[in-house]
Amino acid sequence: MTTRARGAALGPVYAVLAFAIPLSLSLTAPLSPQGGDTVPAKLGMHVLQCEQSFDLGGVSWLREQALAGKRPYYAVVTEDQTRLVSTWGPAPALWGSLTTMPLPVGLDVDDETLARRARKSAALAVGLACLFLFMAIAERNGATLALVGALTAGLSFAGAAVLGQALWQQTVALPFLAASWWGLSRGVVRSRRPYPLVAACVLATAAGWIRPADAVVALTTLVLAGRALLETRSRATIGLALAGVAFVVAAFASWNQFQFGTWFPVGQAITHRGQESLFVNDPGAVGLAFAALLWSPSRGLLVFAPVVVVAIVTGARSNRVARSLSLALLVQLVVCSAFYKWWGGVTFGPRLTASLVWASCFVLFGLVDARAIPKRLAAATVAVTVAVGLVGLYGYDPRKWDLLLGVDASPEVVWSVPDNVVLASLRPLPPDSPSIQDSPSGPFRYCVARTLSPE
Repeated sequence: MTTRARGAALGPVYAVLAFAIPLSLSLTAPLSPQGGDTVPAKLGMHVLQCEQSFDLGGVSWLREQALAGKRPYYAVVTEDQTRLVSTWGPAPALWGSLTTMPLPVGLDVDDETLARRARKSAALAVGLACLFLFMAIAERNGATLALVGALTAGLSFAGAAVLGQALWQQTVALPFLAASWWGLSRGVVRSRRPYPLVAACVLATAAGWIRPADAVVALTTLVLAGRALLETRSRATIGLALAGVAFVVAAFASWNQFQFGTWFPVGQAITHRGQESLFVNDPGAVGLAFAALLWSPSRGLLVFAPVVVVAIVTGARSNRVARSLSLALLVQLVVCSAFYKWWGGVTFGPRLTASLVWASCFVLFGLVDARAIPKRLAAATVAVTVAVGLVGLYGYDPRKWDLLLGVDASPEVVWSVPDNVVLASLRPLPPDSPSIQDSPSGPFRYCVARTLSPE
């Protein structure tokens, strides 16, 4: 039996592993606060279950902060001044509410319980994204390479270590983005099959609206799938794709219109109003950030996920689809570099570039012909990517490096060689370290007198 035939026979087993390993490992790491970006989904998923509403004003402590003029950045007052909603849109809370069972009414629940429930939803999203990435890669290069590519992404810093720990906006976008690549592969790599291309168009559109900051990768996927669909000359499927895309756009635009008074997702722009611009227009500053996101010891892709660089270079010398996505990765990296908080705040690795890691695994293992992959170099970079990801999964704690050195106040610390976040994550947490939290610990009474009320 040839290697390819053996891989095909083991395909279902590999698919289960691609799903189960990242999901399981996401749940085995020590639970720790992930930062304010993840709080709205952690709370909002329960608000939605209890009240069928996205209004976070039902969370008593959050409402009291807003009324006292101390509204946190991750919550936005709506256009009519009557509701408090997530800065990051409806998708994270909606995903969490749909993937967890509701708590019993009147239950006393603490913040750790809420965080664990949110992490289970996040782990499921990462597991599904790995499964879809596996399926996308397998369309061209077989099950063995597909498992390698899927686990490289899922066990990197951009998988279980960060996005699998809480419901970030990026976490929820991942399954849609990876599923769009499966549709693209099935419709372009294997043959001109129209229905997978329809799915790719709709799913890529959804991913872009869920996580607008990753719009370059999502839009490129949409354009590639749309172009291939046009080449089929199937009016019925082209019309179906247009209807699906229109439905997704209308759904998200309507939510934004109702909450913010504009169709565009402007939650972060609203909460950021009055401060420095969201995007920097100084070429020198953008260039320095670009360099930091490439090779700085605490935020560089060459340290955290060198497979990205190999994928971009290899994809640029391959077929049209691979070249297009490789160019999109470079443009997306520039966008991340221009963001005012390019280092991604308190987190393990360059979190803003997470989608690049997943897309790179798709390009390198799913779009480039297996014979053209630089096998030794790819193997080495895969090993580094996974090893660093596992260090972050089991060793990262913001008190070991981020908070100790004050990365948000002094982002230049990402260049420190002897004291970097990877080495710090290998050290034990000092016993006298202060406790940290991203929201009040509770306990709260669930779903009584509105959503979460102090006991």
